Amino acid sequence: MTVPSKCPYCGEERSRFVHFIACGHLNCDQCYEDFDIDVNQTALSATTENESQQRPLFQCYDCDAPVMQTVCGGIEPPICGPPASVSAQHRLGALFKTPRHSRRLCVVVHCRIGETSHAVEQATIAFDNGADGVFLAIHRKHSPPDLLLIYYAVRSAHPEGFIGLNFLSNRVDTAIEQVPLDCQALWTDDGIDGKQAQDGVDAQIPKALGIRFARKWRVLLFAGFAFKYRQAIPDEELIGRGALARRLFDVPTTSGPGTGEAISLQRAAAIRAAVGNDAVLAVASGVSSENAVDLLPFFDVFLVATGLEAGAKYSGVLMPQEVRRLADIVHSFEPPEGS
Repeated sequence: MTVPSKCPYCGEERSRFVHFIACGHLNCDQCYEDFDIDVNQTALSATTENESQQRPLFQCYDCDAPVMQTVCGGIEPPICGPPASVSAQHRLGALFKTPRHSRRLCVVVHCRIGETSHAVEQATIAFDNGADGVFLAIHRKHSPPDLLLIYYAVRSAHPEGFIGLNFLSNRVDTAIEQVPLDCQALWTDDGIDGKQAQDGVDAQIPKALGIRFARKWRVLLFAGFAFKYRQAIPDEELIGRGALARRLFDVPTTSGPGTGEAISLQRAAAIRAAVGNDAVLAVASGVSSENAVDLLPFFDVFLVATGLEAGAKYSGVLMPQEVRRLADIVHSFEPPEGS
């Protein structure tokens, strides 16, 4: 799978597996046979060979130009300004559909099985105190219906809110089949790490992208890149794999070394350099009002739970004043002129 070969579509010389997942030839039966990817071919065949390789995803919040979604699931910014001023800002406006900030805060709500009122209350605290969105997660073994029951309750209370899901008990290819069509995002630890096989890409990723494409669904994929508790990416591989993450994922998502542990500034700079300045990059774990200012130059989206909770880890009890404090800090960032 790593033998270089010329792409019959674009002529680039690259490994066939990387070409498949990066260029998104998801209708090619030979690709599925070559890589033994078990995706519903009947669903995929509904898309004809003549169908455009791109389709509208959202509109730019600033100028209403269409933001396109490529077959492989990546998104490209509209061309409505100088290249230096496009990309990440337009993507953020498209992703969240809320007043544009240069940085976004998504509060992670640690939910409790069967307690929909708790999740609604915590999501309301997050939105009322400046959060741009919430991600719902259950930090114990559960089945998808457990989280979906909670999701529908929160969605009913916040019909226009940005609500994402993290099915911690499921791999991404299983989870993506469960996500409701009105849910904006799926966050998964699956993604790209330091393993040698398949350039570090988890086998479930191309399956998930194929399923998303077959469903013609706009869910945004927040997928792990150099994420905690995964095999570390060697320094010499970071740039190459970062470019791959930028192509595959709507929002590459990295973290500190463990839950509640902040990423170092040196590591943050290295991750940003790896994915490039035009990528929308998220960070999870260890972010708080005490260290957010230092991390703002490197990340576009902050996924935060522990630093906003009262009591024990995973308590699921948000402190409104801490949410407001962190939201104000995140939204106060002004990127350097010309960036």
